[in-house]
Amino acid sequence: MFKKAVKQQKKLRMAITGTAGSGKTFTALSIADGLGGPVALIDTEHGSASLYSDLFDFDTVELTNFHPKHYAEAITAAVAAGYKVLIIDSISHAWKGVGGVLEIKDNMSDQNRFTAWKEPDKIQNQFIEAILSADIHIIATMRSKMAYAEQMEGTKKVIKKLGLAPIQRDGVEYEFDVVMDMNEATGTISKTRCLELKNDVIEHPGKEFGERVLRWLDSGIKMMTLKDAEAFMDTAATEEDLKVIGESFKAQLAEKDIHPAKVYYAKKMNAMRAALKAEAEAEAEAEK
Repeated sequence: MFKKAVKQQKKLRMAITGTAGSGKTFTALSIADGLGGPVALIDTEHGSASLYSDLFDFDTVELTNFHPKHYAEAITAAVAAGYKVLIIDSISHAWKGVGGVLEIKDNMSDQNRFTAWKEPDKIQNQFIEAILSADIHIIATMRSKMAYAEQMEGTKKVIKKLGLAPIQRDGVEYEFDVVMDMNEATGTISKTRCLELKNDVIEHPGKEFGERVLRWLDSGIKMMTLKDAEAFMDTAATEEDLKVIGESFKAQLAEKDIHPAKVYYAKKMNAMRAALKAEAEAEAEAEK
C-alpha cells in the first residue's frame, strides 16, 4: 500500500494576485521567460496582454465567456500544441464574470441553500483539477479586492477591513505551489512549497525568478509519461528485459498511468510468449 516518498520533478502551479495596475500580467510574462518557451496566454482582459507582445514572445487566445469549461478547453489545447508555459490572465473571471461560477449559481433554478451550490461546486472543482493535472507550467493571475467582515465591539456590530483577498473561491490560493502578491511592481511570496522562497520580497520579479523556480521544480526525479513507458517497453528484446523495465518505471509513473502501463506490459509479455511458442512449434515441425 505504502511506498517510499520521493521528490519528483513537476510543473509549476503559480498564482499572482494584485489589484488593477499592480503588474500581474507583465510579471507573469517576465517569469514565464525564465521558465522557457513556447508560451501561451489565455486573455480575459479584452486583449490587454497583447500590449506586451513587443517585449515578450507568446501566443494568445481571448475569452469573452468565462464558463470554466472554456478555460479547461484552452488548457487542453495548450498542452496538445506543445506549449511549455501557460499563463491564465485571469482566473478571477472564471469565478466572477460572464458565465462564471457565481453567475452559474445565480441562474440555478434550485435556490435551496443546501443544494444550490452542488452543480457550481462541481464545475469549480473540475476547473481547478484541469489546472492541477495539466502537463504544463501554469501561472494564473487573480484580481484582489478589499475583504471585510462583520465583528462585534461590545454590543455593536461593526465592519472591519481584513485586507486584500483574491477574487476567486475562498482558499483557492492553497491549490498553488507558489503564490505571489503584487504591489507597485514588488512581489511578496505569501505562500510556497519551496522553502527557499518563503517570505521573499522581490523587486520587479522576472526572468531570474523564473529560472530560480525552475531549478527547484527540476531538482527531483523526472516523471515518466505513459507514452515514454510504452516506448521503453518496446525496446525489450526478451521477457527478462521487459521485467526489468517494468520494475524501473513503477516509481516514475503518475498514479493515473499505472494501470494503463500494466495493461500494455501484459500485452507485450503475452505477445513475446506467443512469439516464442510459435518459434518453438516451427522448430519442432522442421525437425520431423
